Amino acid sequence: MFDALGVRSPEEETKQMLSLLAKPQWAGGRLAEIAAYLVPKLEAGLPVSAGSAAELADLSRVFALSREEAGALPIRALSIRLFGESKRLERLLYGADRLSRAVWGIPVSEQLGLGRSFPEVTFALRGGITFGENAAWRWRRANPYASRRDR
Repeated sequence: MFDALGVRSPEEETKQMLSLLAKPQWAGGRLAEIAAYLVPKLEAGLPVSAGSAAELADLSRVFALSREEAGALPIRALSIRLFGESKRLERLLYGADRLSRAVWGIPVSEQLGLGRSFPEVTFALRGGITFGENAAWRWRRANPYASRRDR
């Protein structure tokens, strides 16, 4: 069935992940701790935070980051530098945080200072915003923050 769909079976995916974890890059430092946690789970057929070998390879890039590297760029720019895609890092952080919490007791996003901040935005206008043919928001009162001259 998996061949007909053109995807790897869960057993093949597990073999690929174990093969990846046996590579030298996973032998030292933080990645070794992650590998030591994942290998027994994969060998036992238990689910892990990475769904594929490709995702696990991408997670290795996240875990290899230093706090200085992570803080040098906004998260979307860092994602482009690492993966060539602006939102890939944000999609990976959920699994990376679950995995790092299990291994170190703290989310990797917190360790590295990764996160997206959204500035507060306000605006004032005289007029309206149209959301479609039948949906609109009209501003009829004067802006209480504007000076008398602007009203």
